[in-house]
Amino acid sequence: MQDNFRRWLTKTIGKDEMKHLEQRATLRAQMIKGRHDCQMSQQDLADEISVAKSTIARIEAGKMSPTQQRYRKSRIRCRFLSLL
Repeated sequence: MQDNFRRWLTKTIGKDEMKHLEQRATLRAQMIKGRHDCQMSQQDLADEISVAKSTIARIEAGKMSPTQQRYRKSRIRCRFLSLL
């Protein structure tokens, strides 16, 4: 079922857009996993990368896209994220 939906969605929105959506989802999942691995709250991460806690919450909920710059900055700040 999931493969059928994926094929349908790729056909509907195109391969490039599908790839973009997958990259955003992967980046978001890595941010969440990294924050959890570092035992950081959303507020801790927000403070580290100089954004509002609501920004972190929106990114994790998929309502906002993380920028590569913010993502890299959060990885640098937390040494445990080097595994990502």
